[in-house]
Amino acid sequence: MAKTKLRKAKTRVLASLFLLTTAATLYMIYIITLWENIENLLRFIVVIMLLLFLALIFALSLRVFFHGKKKLFFFLVVGQIIYIILLVFLAFNVHRIYSALFQVTSNTVIYSSSIVTINSPAETIDDLTDGKIGIYDSERSIAGYEIPKEVIAERNLTNEIVYLGSYTELLLKLDEEEIAYAFLPTDYPMMFSELEDFSEIIEATRIIFTQEKEVAITREGRQFNLEEPMTFLLMGIDSTADDISRGSYNGDALMVVTFNPKTLHVTMLSIPRDIYVPIACFDGERKNKITHAAWYGDDCIIETIENFLEIDIDHLVKMNFRGLVNMVDAVGGIEVDVPYSFCEQDSRSRWGEHTVFVKEGVQHLDGEQALALTRNRKNNTARCGYGVNWANDFVRGENQQLVLRALLEEFKKIRELSKVQNLLEELATTTETSLQTNEILSFYNVFRDIIIQTRVDSIEDIMTIQRLAISGYDRYIYDYHPPTGRGMRSTLYNFVPYQASIEDVREVMMINLGLKEAPKLEAFSFNVNEPYEEKIIGRGTYNEPAIELLPEFKTRQQAENYAKQHNLRIEVNEVENNGQYSNSQIISQYPNPQTNLEYVDKIVLNIAAEKEEKSLDCLIEPEQENCLFPDLVGRGYEAYRAIRQKHNLNWIEQEISEGDAEYDEAKAGLVVEQNIAPGIDIYELADQEIIITYMAKKIEDEIEDEPEDETEEA
Repeated sequence: MAKTKLRKAKTRVLASLFLLTTAATLYMIYIITLWENIENLLRFIVVIMLLLFLALIFALSLRVFFHGKKKLFFFLVVGQIIYIILLVFLAFNVHRIYSALFQVTSNTVIYSSSIVTINSPAETIDDLTDGKIGIYDSERSIAGYEIPKEVIAERNLTNEIVYLGSYTELLLKLDEEEIAYAFLPTDYPMMFSELEDFSEIIEATRIIFTQEKEVAITREGRQFNLEEPMTFLLMGIDSTADDISRGSYNGDALMVVTFNPKTLHVTMLSIPRDIYVPIACFDGERKNKITHAAWYGDDCIIETIENFLEIDIDHLVKMNFRGLVNMVDAVGGIEVDVPYSFCEQDSRSRWGEHTVFVKEGVQHLDGEQALALTRNRKNNTARCGYGVNWANDFVRGENQQLVLRALLEEFKKIRELSKVQNLLEELATTTETSLQTNEILSFYNVFRDIIIQTRVDSIEDIMTIQRLAISGYDRYIYDYHPPTGRGMRSTLYNFVPYQASIEDVREVMMINLGLKEAPKLEAFSFNVNEPYEEKIIGRGTYNEPAIELLPEFKTRQQAENYAKQHNLRIEVNEVENNGQYSNSQIISQYPNPQTNLEYVDKIVLNIAAEKEEKSLDCLIEPEQENCLFPDLVGRGYEAYRAIRQKHNLNWIEQEISEGDAEYDEAKAGLVVEQNIAPGIDIYELADQEIIITYMAKKIEDEIEDEPEDETEEA
């Protein structure tokens, strides 16, 4: 009886362990099958070995069951327990890597829109008063138009809706109290972080409601073929949040990489964030700095780049500040020959104790320092005591390429599975790519060969990397598009590219993509005594005329001559003149000065109408009741006193005495400043302060002017 119970107990143990072993084996086989196109022969062999091992365990279990060998039973039980633990441990960790890799790939993007106010007492959307609500008037904008329309419908908001042409206009109207609420992308403070004119407005705003919307990423017509050349857009965004899937942002770093898997040739082009190009999703495709295209989603910035470079972007890799920091730290840092010493904000855009310092020369950089190098484009000497005046978008683009090269060098050194796992898990929430998991895995074979061949040599000895750049010039341009009435209506810094530089860059990329044949190299020479300097295609001097901007007109005649010369229509409107302006003085012009002339077909001038001439100047006839206020500057103090005695107004004298620092002996006794412009009807100044500043006479002059004491002579 006891033997029967023992036999049944052994049977249950063996059966349970075998079921667990089978489950662990099948789980491991499932995990192996996920790694599509990775070492297919090796994966097949491993699967066969796992099945054979499972069959062996089954055979040994049967032997123990029928023959009851105690030692074999003991070793089989202990061995299966160890084997199950090992299989589960390996499968779990390999699956973690795959899951992290899967999370990096993205089929959707989350847009977020918020109701923002300044002066409304509302705390939630349920507290909204009857004030006007402003939304962005563009059906292509998900955060600015689509989500707001959905919120208005879902919440049955009856407020008057005001459609405005830009996010900046929404903020301005909110500040001017022309609207009570505005729908803005939730991350609007980061969007406007570099527009100093809006800093006070941003600080005054507050969010009272937020709604998100998940939108599927469309990939119509896009096919993946690892054997054909491909183009990547690497986008670094200045969102300080850890989760990249939420919020609007600026495209802080843009790099277009072409890769030819047949030749292992790579081209890298850093696109300045302020480059002035047509924006695909703007009405009329008006030109603007490319960083603003990122406000309207990935599709907008991809289409914009495709249009001006005339190439297709096959794949997008997007990373925020924390993503680069995590990536560099996960590989143990990178080694870079830093071109200059500088300091920069940290990944949370903080200064003070969080300031990041980087020294010139070969340095081992951690994540924060690597990010600082990719971001720096300004002289921050005032903050840290050192820096350079020549840091700009060009330099930053070169620094970004230095960091990318250094990262590639570190990637090829990775041998531990745990490092790969940590790297992917760190990037899971801070990085997104349009590549699917199986597409990413397809790169394994290419990079395996590269890693094998570059264990000793530099990665550039196997994979040739051609650096590209776009040359251009600086311009401050008034951001307004007269044909559509859209724009920020403020003067912004832009980097205007030379078209010939873009064409040179485009040609090299097309050659690498196999879209154009490379020109034959007719001659090649070098001098061993001269150090080799890498040629950067697209950089250089290009003899192209600068874009023409509308000038600020000083006179009507100047504007009319300009309009005739440039074949523009002109309209002149006379505005009632209350005496503040001289006759025919230009009060305002449309479009504003520094507007791109490419978009101008008509000039509108508002000029001061001819004002009624008064009979006399008060300086000539102070007795005249209805006279014009004169220009007293340069006149004697006595002339001013004559007018003051006749006209009882709010006069204020300011004397500059002989001992004062600003005293000028040459102007002694003269009026040197007045706060009222000449030509204004003096009766209109009854409620104003009239401040007259004059230079006092020298003391000796005053003594000479005193009459003799006749009493003393008598």
